[in-house]
Amino acid sequence: MTLPLHHQTAQTMPHYTLHLLIQGVMAGSMIWMAVGFGQRDEQLTRATKDIAELRSITSDLVRSSVVGVQNDNVNREQIADIIRRLNRLEGK
Repeated sequence: MTLPLHHQTAQTMPHYTLHLLIQGVMAGSMIWMAVGFGQRDEQLTRATKDIAELRSITSDLVRSSVVGVQNDNVNREQIADIIRRLNRLEGK
């Protein structure tokens, strides 16, 4: 069974978002590194903190995506149950 396009997008969105976030952090880190070697330790510390924050954001994003898909499945089951009940009622 193929999911509707909006469900497929919701499931793959975290991958695109993660990719963009990683690119942003990497680009920022590269710029910081080019600024000067005297500030390298400070830049590395900041990049490390940014990467830790990126991991946290990514984890939250994936978690919310999984919850969204689970909620979609529950809603589909509830709607199917309602349709079955209505069909039974109409059959009486």
